[in-house]
Amino acid sequence: ILLLNRVTMGKGASPAASLITPRNRSWVLSLGMGILVSCIVVFYLLGMASITAPRSEFLPEELPLSRSNQLNPKHGPGQENAAVEPVAEKEQVAEKEQDGLCAAVPADFSCTIESKEGTKEVEKAQVYFVHTTCSGSANEKRPWVLFLHGAAFSSADWSSINTLQLTAQHGFNNIAVDLPGFGKTPSARHDEKTFLNALIAAFALEKVVVVSPSMSGRFSVPYLMSGSPKLVGFVAVAPGYTENYKKPEYEAVQTPTLIIIGEKDTGLGFQSKENLQHLPNHTSHVMPGAGHPCYRDNPQEFHAHLFAFIDCRVCHAKSCPA
Repeated sequence: ILLLNRVTMGKGASPAASLITPRNRSWVLSLGMGILVSCIVVFYLLGMASITAPRSEFLPEELPLSRSNQLNPKHGPGQENAAVEPVAEKEQVAEKEQDGLCAAVPADFSCTIESKEGTKEVEKAQVYFVHTTCSGSANEKRPWVLFLHGAAFSSADWSSINTLQLTAQHGFNNIAVDLPGFGKTPSARHDEKTFLNALIAAFALEKVVVVSPSMSGRFSVPYLMSGSPKLVGFVAVAPGYTENYKKPEYEAVQTPTLIIIGEKDTGLGFQSKENLQHLPNHTSHVMPGAGHPCYRDNPQEFHAHLFAFIDCRVCHAKSCPA
């Protein structure tokens, strides 16, 4: 309006030629302020819409959330810490194909969740464990999932976010342990490079997926690099000690691997991701807004990626894309 007023007046023009006169000045200023405020409101609403818009895809394209990956509706958003019924917990698990590794689970499969704790001697260490199963012949022929922990955590943390119960309900029996010197396992002399192999042998696990956060990498990474045929899947949650191996060594490992870290874990998280990305059979995901213990910051998203990885990369579920 001011520019138009300037052009209309022209060089040397008299004030009488102006569009803005003392009589209409207040009206013009009010109009200008109204337009400015309207623009601010419109841009604010557009900005809020983009922030609050729901994510159209919960999982990245390479790990689709299939029908068989749907979590128990009793444990939806904001309900991850709800208690799991200890008896007769029936779950509908979609049919999965076996590919010489995983037994098929029929669509009408149901089971009873059972959980027990105890200790087992491994390399002179009395290892505390939590053993969670979903009874049924199909589960017994599928890989076990072994949960390790970081330096500030223990097996109790997996229980607190219902990971053990949900994993069993999804069709996979599992064990969570306290590593030597942590939780309920006393300190004992052990060889970190061979301990995990001895642990898996002590539990007589023939096929296992290892979930390894942070400090536990000093046990799990050497086991991964050993090429054990019992390790059918590896879930790397910002594990330590990945810097101890070089690119050619990683490239020789064929174990399916999920690298999952928190967006805010700019230290160990991104360092481990940079090293482990040399594994030829890996997929990775960065959890938005999550820190170093990303599984605790957003259990639901972590569980969805964990189950999708096991279904699609380890068991080759029928519902997964080729």
